[in-house]
Amino acid sequence: MAGTIDSLTSLTISPARNAAPGKSNSYVVTASRRTLLGDRRFSVENINRVWITDAKLPFMVPPSTEANFGDLLVRWRRPTRPGLTDHYALILDFCRRYFLHACDPEREIQGFVCRLTGKAGKDPDLTDLPEDIVSFVIDFLMDALGLSNHDIDKHERDLVARRSLFWNTLGSNDEERSNLLRQLKLAKVEWISLARKAIGRAL
Repeated sequence: MAGTIDSLTSLTISPARNAAPGKSNSYVVTASRRTLLGDRRFSVENINRVWITDAKLPFMVPPSTEANFGDLLVRWRRPTRPGLTDHYALILDFCRRYFLHACDPEREIQGFVCRLTGKAGKDPDLTDLPEDIVSFVIDFLMDALGLSNHDIDKHERDLVARRSLFWNTLGSNDEERSNLLRQLKLAKVEWISLARKAIGRAL
C-alpha cells in the first residue's frame, strides 16, 4: 500500500504552482478536521526506520541530505499557524518543504504532478510524479503519523493467536483491542488517501 508523517519557528514555503482557491481551499479545511487516535501526532519521534529514497535524477539522491527523510523531518520547522492536531496541514507543509528542494535543478519539480484519477483537473502536459516516489513519501508519512506498524494490516485472529506486543498494548481486554484495531485500520486507509492528496497539492 503506498505499499497495501518540532519547533515553534515559522517557515513559509511557496508551492511550485499556486493551487486554485475555492474548492481546493474548502478541501483543506475539511481535511484539517481529520484527527488521529489517542495522542498520535505527526512527529519524528514516531519514526522507526531509516528513510532514504533511492529516487533517480533529477530527484536528489544520496548522499544529499534532501534524500534522507528522517533528517528532513528533524530540520523541518513546524509552521506556527496550524496546531499540533491539524495533521493534514502539517504533512502538507512538510511535503512542500521537500518538493521545494527535491530536484536538481530545483525548477525541475515544476514539471511534475501527482494525479488522483487519470488526468482530471491537472495539466495533461505535466509528467506524473514517479509512483515509487509517491509510495515512498506516503509510507514515510504513515510512519511519522504513528500508523506504520505492520500489525495494523494483519487479521485480528492472527494477532489474537500471537498475543503480540502491539495487540496487548491496544487495550486491557480483547474487546477493547479489537475495537481500536478496527479504528486504526480505517484511520490508515483514510490517511493514505489524505497523504496522496497532500502530495498533489504540494506540487
